[in-house]
Amino acid sequence: MIPRVGRKNVAPKKSPSNRRRSGIGGAGCRSSVVPPSGGIQSRANDEPRPINDKVFQQDCIKRLLQFLRKNEYDNVTNKNLSRPLGKDFANIVTSMLRLIDPYFQSDSNPMKLEDEVAMNFKAIGYPFPISKTALVAAGSLHSWPTLLPSLTWFMEHIECLKKDK
Repeated sequence: MIPRVGRKNVAPKKSPSNRRRSGIGGAGCRSSVVPPSGGIQSRANDEPRPINDKVFQQDCIKRLLQFLRKNEYDNVTNKNLSRPLGKDFANIVTSMLRLIDPYFQSDSNPMKLEDEVAMNFKAIGYPFPISKTALVAAGSLHSWPTLLPSLTWFMEHIECLKKDK
């Protein structure tokens, strides 16, 4: 407590009636910052894949690289998929979406790419929400481990569609 002129710098005595109930030191109280156990969890906690595991990421990159080259997207390297620039990610995801819809991102469509990608992934049944913020900062250390498996899942989805034709 900062001393003030004209006031006594005395903290009030703690009694059961005026004790703060913040969950830190208060018996039986929960903090408002930490969710109660067994409560609602974020979708990221439900992720069954080891998205932060380097071996898993390298496997996703290898498979995605083969898929893109097989589908005539030659402007991609292992480095582009390890930590892509926003432009690289936009080109890759646009190319993949055009495999399903040749008119994706036509000039007459005024939507932002991140809005369209999030909407399309939800429409095709991707089981996890894709953050538009992550799509804008696709190559960041925080976003890429989540987006890479989503592209791998989408790649598998496209391959299944091609088998059905």
